[in-house]
Amino acid sequence: MTTRRLIIAGALATFATAAAIATAQTTRLSAWLGGDLSAQITAADQARDAARAEIAAIRRARGRTVASSLAGHWQSTRFVRDAMPWHLQLQRNADDGTISGRITVVGSGTLSAGKISGKIIDNAVSGVIVNAAGTQVGTFTGSVFTGGMSGTYETTDGDVGTWNYAG
Repeated sequence: MTTRRLIIAGALATFATAAAIATAQTTRLSAWLGGDLSAQITAADQARDAARAEIAAIRRARGRTVASSLAGHWQSTRFVRDAMPWHLQLQRNADDGTISGRITVVGSGTLSAGKISGKIIDNAVSGVIVNAAGTQVGTFTGSVFTGGMSGTYETTDGDVGTWNYAG
């Protein structure tokens, strides 16, 4: 045999010996741990990957939902009086533009507190307001602009008017 063939044969023998030792050590370690080591490693990897995916989803959701506390005024066209205040706890999902929250209204015979839901698309906002019983009591539409929002509303008892928020 030539020198080159002897070197290659020696390297292959060394590799085969190392592979046999690694297999024997894995078998001993597996027996010591009480089962198939590759299955345990695979299960641990899957659990780790699932936990990482869940953490990433939570981080994405937190970064994509914006909570706000807003206060503004509403003005009825039916009743001649000064503009009355409202207060809103709002969450907006930046992925799909949906909004939801709780609203408190001062001076309305239709609603003193309720839930709001709707959608912001580009700079347009629209949605509904429901009372504590879950009955829809009004709708709203408006525009979102730098530093605020404004629009119109209509209640189920026929009142219409304007609303605004200047942040």
